[in-house]
Amino acid sequence: MQNSSIRTDLRVILAGSIIFWIGVPWPVASDYFGADNDAERIAVVDDQRIEIAIAFGLLGLGTAIAGLGLWMLTRDIVSMEAARGPRRGAAVKVAGWLSLLSVLAGVMRLLTALLATPEFFVDNDLDLIGLFAMFIGTAVVLIILGVLAWSGPPPKWSA
Repeated sequence: MQNSSIRTDLRVILAGSIIFWIGVPWPVASDYFGADNDAERIAVVDDQRIEIAIAFGLLGLGTAIAGLGLWMLTRDIVSMEAARGPRRGAAVKVAGWLSLLSVLAGVMRLLTALLATPEFFVDNDLDLIGLFAMFIGTAVVLIILGVLAWSGPPPKWSA
């Protein structure tokens, strides 16, 4: 039963990652990031509103889904890791809480992509703060899960 739950968790992480990567190659993203200043970025958002909503919305949706998958994974392995030692259980709990930063940052990006005015889209610092927290949180989650997997039973390649 637990193996099927873990497989489901990994499928959710994979689905979120695929959705995220679908949003990356949209030409509007290179137009947006290639703009020289905020006025040009606002013009890109204003002129290509649908494409911006799709590309950046996919980035946000994928991030939120992958973060949810990481949270689900930590929820499903916490008892297994806690049985191996209280520090391991605590580490998984910390990873679980940190994975929720990805969910929050993804939802913020999705809502910004769908609902924000072009000026807010370009000038808002909340998105930048959310992305920074997500990057740090996800890095720590992956390090924690990698160390636990490496120090666990074989196969080591999963780490």
